[in-house]
Amino acid sequence: MRFALVFSLLIAILAVVFALYNPDPTEIHIGPNYVLTSPLALVIIVTLLSGVLVGALFSVPGRIRSRGRIKKLEKRVAELETTPHETVVVERDVVERPAGTPPPVASGGAAETERMAAETQRMAADAQRRAAEAERRASDDTP
Repeated sequence: MRFALVFSLLIAILAVVFALYNPDPTEIHIGPNYVLTSPLALVIIVTLLSGVLVGALFSVPGRIRSRGRIKKLEKRVAELETTPHETVVVERDVVERPAGTPPPVASGGAAETERMAAETQRMAADAQRRAAEAERRASDDTP
């Protein structure tokens, strides 16, 4: 909080110094017949502030979405904290889940390993058979 106050005070002092060193009048043409004469420092400061305002206005929808998402996640955390949990060991990791929910289905495991081993053996046997056929053809082609 103090940093923001010091930073704001520093910016204000710099703006005053800038205004003192740039008092030259500048013409601003607003329309075909309307000309506004104002000090250069005032024109630059007003332009800067309008840019800051436009940037702040464009950031509002994102902030609103973020705030809604944060509230939703805080509600979910509070809900999970009040729900009774049981400890479940899944593949050597301790996982907490709400009581009454089914345990997660583990992918892989022994059945998957056996299936992959059988498929690898079939592929190896097929490769050996093809190599033997290629060798036989090569020996038949030589005179």
